[in-house]
Order: sequence, then structure tokens, then C-alpha cells
Amino acid sequence: MSETPAGPFNTVGNHLPWAAMTLDYTEQLAEAIPADLLDWSPGGGFFTPAEALMHIIDSRRLFARQLSGDTRTNDYYSAEYAHPDSLSGDWGFRGYGTMADLLSALEDSRAELDAWLDQPAAILDQATPGTVSDFPRKLRYYQNSGLDPAGLEFRGPDTVTRVIMAVTVHEAAHRGNLQAVLRLRGVTIGPVPSP
Repeated sequence: MSETPAGPFNTVGNHLPWAAMTLDYTEQLAEAIPADLLDWSPGGGFFTPAEALMHIIDSRRLFARQLSGDTRTNDYYSAEYAHPDSLSGDWGFRGYGTMADLLSALEDSRAELDAWLDQPAAILDQATPGTVSDFPRKLRYYQNSGLDPAGLEFRGPDTVTRVIMAVTVHEAAHRGNLQAVLRLRGVTIGPVPSP
């Protein structure tokens, strides 16, 4: 078996290359959204493109802050994220400004995640002080939602791998919905780049 290289190559992001690919593809799609479609939706529960981007931005921040233990909520677009124990299901998005503002916020939220992708790979299977301190809140959420917390209790606080997996799976799903909405209006981007 070959040794894992030491140094800057041996990072979380290099061990989980699909994470950066997922984030990159979302950003490519965001840049292709025409400003006049930001507030359009076909209905039926679909987010508008602006709402989808705000949700993705909030999710990136939420997951990165779960790892770091950062408790800031003042820059979330949605009341659902600003109040993490809420069970309201009311997204209550605030104003987003312009397309340039959304792209800037997307870039800022990416920087919060990149700080974790740049960490040494040795932390992949570790819980962080942030995930440890967030664990009681997650348990309360399960209990208040009527969900069985047994699996959560068995797994314990999230590891770096689980959080990075969660943010990319979540983002890919919402990006798929965003792509569907945009394709209804003729907006597409090229194929996903391969590693």
C-alpha cells in the first residue's frame, strides 16, 4: 500500500474531491442565471432562482459554522436558518439586493467551507469543538420534531466527513431543482467537469 503524501496535498479537500466539484458546479450555474429570472418560479413549491441561491448560501454557512462553532446568524437570508431550533417551516427570505450581491455572498459562504477543505486530512473522522457543542441542539431538534434520536445518539457529534458530505448532498439536490427551473426558461450550462 502506498503512503499518503505529506504536506499541503494531504487535505480534506484532496481526500474528498467531489466536494469542491459540487461547489464549483453550483457557482457556474449561479453565474449563468439571467437577472430577469431571479424572482421567477413555475410554482408548485419550487424556489425562485434567488431563493434557491439564498438557501444554498445559508446552508453552506450553516454547515461550515457547525464545524467551527461560529454562532453568528445575522447574515442568513432565511429566518429558518437564523433561528436554528425553529420548526416553523417558514423560510421567510429577506431581500437579497442584486445578482452581484448574491454572487458575492455565494463566494463568501464558499470561503467558510474552503477553510475546512484546506485542513489536514487527519481531521476527517474527527468531531470538532463546533459539532460537539452543537450536538445537544440537534438532539433537542429530533426530540421536538418527534423523530427517534437513537441513531443520532449512536453516531454522536458529527465528524468533518459527515458535515462535508451533508453540505454537498444538500447542495446538489437544491442545485438540481434550480437547474430544472432554469431549463424551463432555456438556461443551461455545460457538463459537469470530471476530476
